[in-house]
Amino acid sequence: MQSLKVKKLVGIAMMAAIAYVLMFFAFPIIPAFSFLKTDLSDLIVLMGTFIYGPFGGIAIAVLRSFLHFITTGATLPDFIGDFASVLASIIFLIPMYYLLRKGSNLGRQLLASTVATILLAVIMGFLNLVIITPLYMQLLGMNLGMPIIKYVLIAVIPFNVIKGVLLSAVFSVIYVKMMPWVKAQAATFKH
Repeated sequence: MQSLKVKKLVGIAMMAAIAYVLMFFAFPIIPAFSFLKTDLSDLIVLMGTFIYGPFGGIAIAVLRSFLHFITTGATLPDFIGDFASVLASIIFLIPMYYLLRKGSNLGRQLLASTVATILLAVIMGFLNLVIITPLYMQLLGMNLGMPIIKYVLIAVIPFNVIKGVLLSAVFSVIYVKMMPWVKAQAATFKH
């Protein structure tokens, strides 16, 4: 039993390290707002979620973003960005996990992807409207050149929709190919 816990902790740490490395390959989705970047680290977070359960996936997201925070400057704006990254990961992984954990077919994958993407866009849009963007503006002296609501509607929400669709598409391919391995690993760590 003790070795199983150690194996799980090591697995979570390894997946967090891989996700952390993937964060450095971030790319913009919307050219007009090139500072809004995404990466594929959430694919590792999702795989970890299906192996170690939702708390394992959350731990991977937190560790990934903590490593990123301490190695990229550890400033307050960095903290806000990395914290927002953790929130986005959690918002996306929870519906994906709970809608796909009992089985996966095309219909369930589409449902899970749609729900996760809508939640990601709506919740991150709201958080950017009331907390995240106002904090950035205050700390960095940022001027959007438009009202925050307009920025959220034309940048943040579309960004998160595109991110959700992209993650869903790539994850669906990986999930199907790796399903036997994921199920075997998950059986070891029943959650």
